[in-house]
Amino acid sequence: MVCITVIICGILFWPTLYRYDSMRDGKKTIPVRINRITGATEILLGEPGWKPVPKLEPFKPENYSLPSPLPAAERAKLIGEKKHPQDPFYDLGRSPLPNGCYLSIPDKKNYSFKSEVYNGSEWTIVNELMVTIEAKNKDDTTRWKRRYKANIIGGIINAFSSGSIIVETSDAYGVAAYIWFIDEAYGGKMK
Repeated sequence: MVCITVIICGILFWPTLYRYDSMRDGKKTIPVRINRITGATEILLGEPGWKPVPKLEPFKPENYSLPSPLPAAERAKLIGEKKHPQDPFYDLGRSPLPNGCYLSIPDKKNYSFKSEVYNGSEWTIVNELMVTIEAKNKDDTTRWKRRYKANIIGGIINAFSSGSIIVETSDAYGVAAYIWFIDEAYGGKMK
């Protein structure tokens, strides 16, 4: 009976319907929740209750300014995955990652890693992001640190939505994890 109850609770309550995150707007942190099924994104502002993020029309080049580097304040609203479920540092008591840094596990067969990025800015990100990656050994020492182009799967990440990136590295041998952050992003703002 206890087993059946645990299984039913597991199915109904875990994982939760929403993935919670946050984004920064200047010095203010804004809570964000993303529906795991529909992808609908909501933010929690000063007034009570979650508010849906306004839907923007699909990317059409003629509706946007020419791609250019995002201003630093807008780039800070790009949020990578906080933690990979296979985090090799989880049991090592490692201190939390610095703000704006993310952790990914290398795909040693393809010398790459894939991650989700939430675009909390008003800009549509096109084609690529530039990221700095620090490759870590299992003992948390740095193996190397380099700058790479992260390709956006599907070519764009619309404003207030999530997308996937893939980074092809030149060397994953002996690497336990990548700690990375976004250096540059290119996109356009709706006219």
